[in-house]
Amino acid sequence: MNLNRLAKQATVITLSTVILLGGSRSETFAAAKDPLDHNEKYGTSQITRYDMQKMINQQGDEKFTVPKFDESTIKNIPSAKKYDKSGNLIDMDVWDTWPLQNADGTVAEYKGYHIVFGLAGDPKNGSDTFIYLFYKSWRNIH
Repeated sequence: MNLNRLAKQATVITLSTVILLGGSRSETFAAAKDPLDHNEKYGTSQITRYDMQKMINQQGDEKFTVPKFDESTIKNIPSAKKYDKSGNLIDMDVWDTWPLQNADGTVAEYKGYHIVFGLAGDPKNGSDTFIYLFYKSWRNIH
């Protein structure tokens, strides 16, 4: 009898049994919470799993449609500049920005600055996309 072959067969049978029996056992999940159990007092967005489940039913609802806007009025972040491969200073396109937030969802202040992360890059080079960190003194905001 070939022991190597027997060992392989035993391993396959053992793993198959573990997978089959492991899948039939009940899975452990985090305790269910009230879908409305989140902090509303800060006036920030709080998206829960419950909210995400409702999104599919909100398709086509005028309340959840992106409003029309004049794209020519959109201004880029003036300090979003970098040097391209040729050494020329260029203005970057910045999109999909998000602020650094406190645990409660409010915008964080770090040593007197508000920090924003954003995808940005050379508008003439589609493969030039990176996450950048931008900051502004909160004194310039108020």
